[in-house]
Amino acid sequence: MPSLLAAGLALVSGVCLAMQVAINAGLSRAVGHPIIAALISVCVTAACLVVAMVMLRIAAPARAALGGVAPWAWSGGALGALYLTFTITAVPRLGAAIVVAVIIAGQLLTSLLLDHLGAFGLPEHGVSPLRVVGAVALVAGVVLIRFF
Repeated sequence: MPSLLAAGLALVSGVCLAMQVAINAGLSRAVGHPIIAALISVCVTAACLVVAMVMLRIAAPARAALGGVAPWAWSGGALGALYLTFTITAVPRLGAAIVVAVIIAGQLLTSLLLDHLGAFGLPEHGVSPLRVVGAVALVAGVVLIRFF
């Protein structure tokens, strides 16, 4: 996949993220609890992925392939559940812009560490002074969005 296409997909993902936190907060208000809203969101996600698999004729993996998955790889779903529940809880109190800004700051700082360590099978990309400056600028941006 060309880098420009990958960057475009990442940009659209950011749009989806901002919309998702606002939509899920509204869903939580309607159903009365952030965990119920998160569950509904995950179920709709699963249904959409099943439809995509059928439309694209993607076969389910063989049992043997699932047995070879690293134990940490199964935690993605649990992290997704935490993410959904925490954002649904935070958006009504902080607003979508602040929540997304803080999410991005958390993602960037964690990603810098994961890249530096080559964690979870990622290629290693060391932390450079300019990467640190970029992270500090992003955190400063979060502070500006929150207080001004």
